[in-house]
Amino acid sequence: MTGSLAHPITGSPDHPIEDYGHFDAQTWEIENGQKKVMIARFQRFPNLSEAFLAHALLLRGPRYAPAYAARGDWKQFAERLGPKASQLDREHCGYSTNPSYSAQLINLVRLYRLDDPRALEWYATGLDPGAPKPIAEGRLPTANPAADRPSAIENRQSVIFCDPEIGQ
Repeated sequence: MTGSLAHPITGSPDHPIEDYGHFDAQTWEIENGQKKVMIARFQRFPNLSEAFLAHALLLRGPRYAPAYAARGDWKQFAERLGPKASQLDREHCGYSTNPSYSAQLINLVRLYRLDDPRALEWYATGLDPGAPKPIAEGRLPTANPAADRPSAIENRQSVIFCDPEIGQ
């Protein structure tokens, strides 16, 4: 660690990030409708938590205000992250220069079901929200063991939900 810096995008000393150095990597941008390969500098972070915090601070900065204003609607948020149509475009942030960025982001959200609260719970906890729940302590099982677990339909939905490879 080489010291503490103001946030690299907002310049805010209120949200400094530790400087863990950087690395250069090949990436690409779209300029004048053409894909241009380049080497760009990326910030290093000691862990995912610090990386996500820095990214959240970035998205709360003035450049991304149009997207942040739509944060209650994930599709609108994704749309507004897309490239600016012109210098006068105040609706889009230009997070990416890729014209299909917003559509690709929306497809990923749908593919991994990140718009489904059950998926978010599963990703956050590692516990399948559709799995049978343990019987509460002190409660006796019913005479019908099937009544103490979700139905076959719920179990089937849970399996499909948990593994996108199985089907929709």
